[in-house]
Amino acid sequence: MRIASSLELVPFAWHSVAVSLWKRFRFFLLLGDTGSGKTEWAFEQSRLANLDFGPLVCSLSPESDRSDIWGRPQLSDGKRGTVSSFVDGPFPLALKEGLTVVVDEFGTASMDVRGTLLGCRDKLIVTNPLNHEMIKVHKDFRMIATSNVESVRCNRSATQMIAKSLFDAFVVLEVPRIEIDTIRTMLHREFPKAKENNLERTIYLWDSYRTIRDDTSDDSQSGESFLSYRAASQLMQCLEDGVQENQAVLSCICSKFITDDDLFRVAKLRASIS
Repeated sequence: MRIASSLELVPFAWHSVAVSLWKRFRFFLLLGDTGSGKTEWAFEQSRLANLDFGPLVCSLSPESDRSDIWGRPQLSDGKRGTVSSFVDGPFPLALKEGLTVVVDEFGTASMDVRGTLLGCRDKLIVTNPLNHEMIKVHKDFRMIATSNVESVRCNRSATQMIAKSLFDAFVVLEVPRIEIDTIRTMLHREFPKAKENNLERTIYLWDSYRTIRDDTSDDSQSGESFLSYRAASQLMQCLEDGVQENQAVLSCICSKFITDDDLFRVAKLRASIS
């Protein structure tokens, strides 16, 4: 396998373990919250492993179909009229060339899409389900999938066994949430000329808002809500640009809770009285 050194990422404690697992196993899953750094790491490893080819990425969603992974027919005009050919998707391309493919947001895709990978778990030859091509799996082929916990869960009994069989093929690394020291390092790197008071204020606000609770929280809950590095980066940029702090917090911090009515209300209330 082609391995190079990365100079692009802020080093996290889990990176060395991730590299070791990725080098050894064909299917590797990074499981963690949005904004925890898993996707950036996966993209970088694909870039480094694939050398001149560059990163090979397949971004999935609930609307994705098999062609987003495996490829699709393409029509072109030739001397004898319209000619149909098949263009490989990122997955068969990686299988053939020994590349590292990133399948981002793997858990959001339908079980039909994910299920097409079942036959690739331990086989030396796999079949493209769309054009039925027999593909010899290159020894250096690797797949890095990313997902969060909620999206990989499957509660429908009809697909439970497929899901279990599929995820049994993966080695999984649970990516921890980003901590304060890492946020500070990342902000220093992104904003090397930032005012120190804006840096410390950003960190303070980011940390205080990620621990807000709604009215239904109880002592058994951790009380830690979701805020990614993106929120800190956006807030820092606003403060550096002279945006009034209250407005910056509403736009960059409170807005992250917009999908949770209770947390959104509590966050806006805190911003209004601070």
